[in-house]
Amino acid sequence: MVLIVSEAYDKTTDLVIEWLDSLGTNFIRCLPNHLSCIEIELSSGGDSKIKINNEFVKIIWVQRGKLNFIPQEIDKSNFINYLKKEEVPVLKYCEEILVEKGIVVGSFIEEIYNNKILNLKIAEECGMKIPHSVITNEKEKIINFLNSKKKIITKSIYHPPNISLTPTKKIKGKGTVVVTAKQISSMSDDSFPSFVQEYIEKLFEIRVFIFMEKIFAMAIFSQADDKTTIDYRNYNREKPNRYVPFNLPDKEKIKIKRFMNRKKMNSGSIDLIYNNKKEYVFLEINPQGQFNWVSEYCNFYIEKEIAECLSNIN
Repeated sequence: MVLIVSEAYDKTTDLVIEWLDSLGTNFIRCLPNHLSCIEIELSSGGDSKIKINNEFVKIIWVQRGKLNFIPQEIDKSNFINYLKKEEVPVLKYCEEILVEKGIVVGSFIEEIYNNKILNLKIAEECGMKIPHSVITNEKEKIINFLNSKKKIITKSIYHPPNISLTPTKKIKGKGTVVVTAKQISSMSDDSFPSFVQEYIEKLFEIRVFIFMEKIFAMAIFSQADDKTTIDYRNYNREKPNRYVPFNLPDKEKIKIKRFMNRKKMNSGSIDLIYNNKKEYVFLEINPQGQFNWVSEYCNFYIEKEIAECLSNIN
């Protein structure tokens, strides 16, 4: 039995389910509003035992969702925020233990606690090149960094903001943006920590999707369009970037696998750039990053690969 944990309207999950169905693989799909039953047994000197929905499932695939252990009738309780915090250690324990046993693919915990700063450090330790980065709340340090690098960018430290000020007014993040001297001058001398990086001239960007031991890479020629030069996610819907399959060198694949092992992750999407020095530079990892567009543009049939992998895990 394959347990699928996903959002309600996730196109990618739907496609994988179609392949699972064609392979005759039994599965259950859990949505965020579905209550899951959990049973964890711990004993001195004994193996940990975990049951979900009263079954020892064969494999769990976490795709843009999470298991839910909070009954809907208490969802509006005054204690809901407290209960959500109490739920996290259960989720974290289940994921860590089941990943070690090879039962879980994907991670909700890594998504909600995705630490870009720590990931950069781990990537560098795994042999990858990373952008020179500074996190500081001192205005003078940012000025000095801009003067030394000539061109710098900034991005959110955690997740891009999506804040509702009024029912009709909202603040949303723009992803990666260039920082100017004028913008820095408008800052207070002391402020909330800012995350700034050197701007690296790139030939193209690379989106890498990892599933178990499989690596799928796609080159994104974002430099040909002023709108996407800084970040391909500033999509030009009228004139899309060119996307092509890309074969990463074996030594870069080894670094990626080393990074994933250090993170104890077996699935995720990594963003790289290929600079004008012919170097591969690690930017970040999205633990639950979408991959259907990589599959579609490059004819990788990743959904079929995932379904076959899930079906064949013992």
